[in-house]
Amino acid sequence: MELKNYFAQDPSGNIIPIPTVHVYEPGTTTAVSGLEDENGVALANPFTGSSQGQIQFAAPDGYYDMRVVGGGRDFTMRVRFIDADTSSANILREQLSEAAGAGMVSNKSQTVAAKLNERVSIMDHGAAPTAAFSEAMQNDRPAWNAAQTDVGAGGTVHFPAVPEWAETHYWIGGGLVYFHNCYVTSDPSVILHVEDISNSVDHPRRNLTPITISRNYPGRTGTYGFELSPVAPLDEYLGAPAAVWSAMESGKHVRDRISLATYEPIRISSFVTGAYTEDGTGMQTQGSTSVNWTDGAAAGADHQGLMKKGPTQGITYEFLLDIPNTNAVAGTFNVVLGRATTSHRWEFTLGDSTIRFYNGNTLSKSIPVLNLMDRIASDVGCARVGVKILQANAAELVINDMVYDTQAVSSPIRWLGFVASETVRPYAALKYHNQNDRPVFASGRPLKVLCIGDSQTAGANASATWPRILEQLAQHLPGVGRVDVTNIAVSGTSTGYWATQIASVDCSTYDRVLIMLGINNNQSSGNAGTGTFLSNVNTINAKVIADGSRPIWGMNTRYQSATLSGGGGTTQNHSIFARYNAVLKDSCETNGYELAETIEAFGNNAGADGSFAGVEISPSWHTDNIHPNGHGQVAIAAAFAAALSRDMSRRYPVARLRAGSLTPAAPWVIHTVATNGYLRWSIRDGVLYLRGKVRRDPISSDPVANTTIATLPSFVAISAPADFIVRTTDGATNGWCELTINQNGTITTGPNALPGSIDISVSMLL
Repeated sequence: MELKNYFAQDPSGNIIPIPTVHVYEPGTTTAVSGLEDENGVALANPFTGSSQGQIQFAAPDGYYDMRVVGGGRDFTMRVRFIDADTSSANILREQLSEAAGAGMVSNKSQTVAAKLNERVSIMDHGAAPTAAFSEAMQNDRPAWNAAQTDVGAGGTVHFPAVPEWAETHYWIGGGLVYFHNCYVTSDPSVILHVEDISNSVDHPRRNLTPITISRNYPGRTGTYGFELSPVAPLDEYLGAPAAVWSAMESGKHVRDRISLATYEPIRISSFVTGAYTEDGTGMQTQGSTSVNWTDGAAAGADHQGLMKKGPTQGITYEFLLDIPNTNAVAGTFNVVLGRATTSHRWEFTLGDSTIRFYNGNTLSKSIPVLNLMDRIASDVGCARVGVKILQANAAELVINDMVYDTQAVSSPIRWLGFVASETVRPYAALKYHNQNDRPVFASGRPLKVLCIGDSQTAGANASATWPRILEQLAQHLPGVGRVDVTNIAVSGTSTGYWATQIASVDCSTYDRVLIMLGINNNQSSGNAGTGTFLSNVNTINAKVIADGSRPIWGMNTRYQSATLSGGGGTTQNHSIFARYNAVLKDSCETNGYELAETIEAFGNNAGADGSFAGVEISPSWHTDNIHPNGHGQVAIAAAFAAALSRDMSRRYPVARLRAGSLTPAAPWVIHTVATNGYLRWSIRDGVLYLRGKVRRDPISSDPVANTTIATLPSFVAISAPADFIVRTTDGATNGWCELTINQNGTITTGPNALPGSIDISVSMLL
């Protein structure tokens, strides 16, 4: 008969002395006969345990219900006894352990005893699961501690299911549970109840099978979420990058394959003076989108190709620069920015790994081309090369949809040229011309990122941390290559802790510092703490900037219960989460820092029961109202991945959105506010938008050309004047007139403005 030992405990893990024990047939109150004590002497049923709470007895092979009464508790659990000759088994185990050769297994120096210890059931150390969660569950902390010690760092502790039960519940009480001391496995129907479970950088989980974890446990009020701790926490999350990418508006564009009739042939005699003639001698058009040369030598030593006059801001002009045949060609393609009295150019030397930018003929920059696809080989080579006009005097070089260089010149760009040298022209073609307003993203590059935060960033109660997920999630987004993340989050901290601690943190080796703080400020201080919160945010930002990095902040996520506190502070301040987020958002907008919109990523999934199927995962994105589970951590990572990509792709040092209204200068006034609204301006991602309708007051026949309508705020930096054509009317006659946004911010009418009203709806890149 198997002899077993148990210890009676209360919900806090305290010993219950001299408990009364009943052993029943399963599912009944029929007492079992044939019980024995440790000496093989017949034992009454019921019987009592020791003053130390020890319950020790032997029973025939089979399953039984053991009922324990004492210390104000009365609980029943299913137990199993296996009828075996354990003494013989132990003798055999010792013999195999000590034998010189026969005791070795596999192809390594490992005894059978060591092999047997690789996986140990927690029930072998006294764990007593139940078929359902209840306040009477046994605290299996002693069994958990003993099992970990037994197997060591290389072994596995297993949580077995009881076959007859639909679910098998274990409770490990007494504080934080670590899965890093050994490997852990469980059967699929097992649910492990814990107060907190660690998944920090220093204590990563080592479970070899999925384990369902619940944060409901005896003595805890409220209903808390549960989650599945997967074998490889990232595997189920790596589909999310597609969602992040699709949310970034990367596919919204207008692409036109327009006729080459909109281009002129160009023959450039001097890059220094920008002198050219519109001469297409030796060129021929093939279809509507391609040209090549029938006589490459006709233009002599001049560079020849195609020219676009008056390129438009926000548009990318693109050609395939092509060497279609097998020829060892030497020479250059040039992409030219033409000005009034000179030119600038990016020069592609065939077969070379460097692009060179010239002011006239003076080399000012060399740009390495690391990707072989982006080089133009001298023998059957090509590349899609475009120029995006950012503003009147600035442009980007785009190769195969990747930004390689950005250049600003001292006066407006009047024309673009795509030209080839004399030695290249006999073998070259300009093909597949198109122009589009598709956003062009910065090329990805390896990044080092530092994460600062509290328990939400440390990953408390989650199967994976958002910083770890971010390493995989952000890869290959615009402006982002490989991501190397260091997470120094500390649970329970606030901005006050980090405002002091940041002085000792070296941010200089990191491209960006990602910060998510505020939940503990909110819980502890409420409305009175927002001023201190903002002051601490500014202190943290100042140190990050001084070290040469940039901060990206994350907003606090939604809460879903008015009564759950996250195991920490009071619940009374939950309702003012929005106030802290508003302070943080205003700070980021004011200083031009990116903000990870975690609330947008969570959506209503954060607070709506049923948003996820309640099978092995909480039906919301939190485990306890504050700490995100695995799904919630993915949502935070997605928000930070998008913010990181936006920041690394940004080319304009302005806040993402500013807006306001303008007061027209006399004699101009707003034309019918109720119908047309005010004259409003806004800036988003480096684009100025101006909308409204104005009229003369009173309408007269006086000339209105070259008069000032309004003036933009002084902080709106206009790098070069921009002209637009807008609709004008005097009530009887409709027409069109020029409107100019000048470098000093004034908005003026041009010729042909009628002495009535003007409709304004224009935009320009700053």
